[in-house]
Amino acid sequence: MHLDFQHHTKGVRVSPRSKKSICGLARALRQKVAQAKDDQALDLCKLIELVLPKATNNKFEFVIKNYGYMGNTEAAMSPDSMKMYIREDVYEALHADDPRARFTIAHEIGHFILHDGVALGRDNGSPHKIFEDSEWQANVFAAELLAPLDCCVGLDVEDVMEIFCVSRSCAQYRKKETQELMP
Repeated sequence: MHLDFQHHTKGVRVSPRSKKSICGLARALRQKVAQAKDDQALDLCKLIELVLPKATNNKFEFVIKNYGYMGNTEAAMSPDSMKMYIREDVYEALHADDPRARFTIAHEIGHFILHDGVALGRDNGSPHKIFEDSEWQANVFAAELLAPLDCCVGLDVEDVMEIFCVSRSCAQYRKKETQELMP
């Protein structure tokens, strides 16, 4: 059997990381937020507004920009300045617990944690394996940060959506992963 690890890459080539190591970093960050329970939706506003700035001695910043500045880009991480740029409507949606906005911000936090100093917008287009892909890594991080896999075991898709405030596609992805854990 041949596995095509180059099939779904869409980001830039970064240092290879296993799903296990990425999930470990997401769980560690989730615990740092010091929530009462691990089986509830993560407060991403608290994370970007208070926790990350404090944990980095105010090196991490987020900047809200309008659509005219951001265009179709909902959010982006600048590795050079440690700034996350968030489109204004996405920031407002985050405060309203919109699942798409939550995943977008969790994804950008993944870039911040995983890809420090990597020029994410500057790739030469060289083929690379999925576990070397910046976007795949950030998606894995976001899914684990928002809906920890071990907390999704035994839940149906609707429960995952409701408990963790994630989209149907994210909940379906987590459900599929829990089923892959079963013998």
